[in-house]
Amino acid sequence: MATDMDESDTEEHERPVPSKRQCTKLVDSDHNES
Repeated sequence: MATDMDESDTEEHERPVPSKRQCTKLVDSDHNES
């Protein structure tokens, strides 16, 4: 059980990381174009 929870936690944490990074990149691009 502990292993399953650990793996789930890692996957959940790794998912939002790249998502937030892409959002920042999009915002940066918009600001640069303006």
